[in-house]
Amino acid sequence: MRTLYSKLMLVCILIFAIGCQDDDTMSHTNVSKVDQLYAPSDNTFYNLGANSTALFEWQAAHAEDNGVVLYEVAFDKEGGDFSNPVKVIPADGNGYRTTLNITFADLNKIAEMAGIQPEDTGKLKWTVFSSKGINVQKSDVARTIEVLRPGGFPIPDELYITGTASEGGTDLNTAVPFKKVSSSVFE
Repeated sequence: MRTLYSKLMLVCILIFAIGCQDDDTMSHTNVSKVDQLYAPSDNTFYNLGANSTALFEWQAAHAEDNGVVLYEVAFDKEGGDFSNPVKVIPADGNGYRTTLNITFADLNKIAEMAGIQPEDTGKLKWTVFSSKGINVQKSDVARTIEVLRPGGFPIPDELYITGTASEGGTDLNTAVPFKKVSSSVFE
């Protein structure tokens, strides 16, 4: 019986030693670059004062192991090369889809980060990064969108109602908070 356990232990050690060999190749993480950007077309104009969204869409990249590819949309200033993008946003579906729906309010924030002043028109470049979490590939294709930033005051994060016609009355401590539905809509 003792020899059976010894032989079984020896087999387990051999399996463990063979299974733990170093594999320095990371070929399963290689992905291709995105070759085509579909929408929006180059120099599309957006008036960011509207309460709407923009759709960004591109061709799927391919993983060397035929697995899932993750996508991020990078925004940069008009003359930028995406080495230090203004903003990088995961694609729809937590980065798994080949689309990005972004609100005009979020595009307005990106335009502000790019240095476009309120009530001014400016251009933003965009492209797509593809990866499997590492080995990020920047697309060789980039497009430009033109945006008009709205003027006015910035939209608050919280909004309250008070007064004689409200449930909380005129006391500011009992003011009724609004529910924030989106970045610029309260109910």
